[in-house]
Amino acid sequence: MGKIIAGTQTQWSDKQPINVIFRSRGDNGADLLVKNFPELKRSFEKAWATRMWRTEFQDKKSLALLQKINHSIAWAYQTDLLASKSRTRILKLNGIMPGAASIESGEYPLVTTFTLVYKEPAKKEVKEFIKLVKSEFGAKLLRQNEAVPIR
Repeated sequence: MGKIIAGTQTQWSDKQPINVIFRSRGDNGADLLVKNFPELKRSFEKAWATRMWRTEFQDKKSLALLQKINHSIAWAYQTDLLASKSRTRILKLNGIMPGAASIESGEYPLVTTFTLVYKEPAKKEVKEFIKLVKSEFGAKLLRQNEAVPIR
């Protein structure tokens, strides 16, 4: 993986080109990776400056391209992969798969926060949704989709 990120490996072992689907500067996922892996910063800066990788700006479009373009690699939110029933293979990080259990235990470091916001006064439906998400049933649903329940 390091050679792909460095731009020195441009083909898979079967000689097919590696199609890197990249995210724009300031993207939450890019910031998360650079924060957790400072050595990526130089590679990312080079990629943004030289446009050596295909840059996409939206989660859904990036995920659609990942599924459509053969021999591609990208970062995506696992919940999006699960929701889309993607057959995309998820890579382990230091031998650990992402998921609710590995995130809650602190084993898997690449996590991002999803925040629910609403305007007061909240409508009845909004209050019911918040109540559902905070319930045991909501926590179970979130874990089933490899997301960490709201604290």
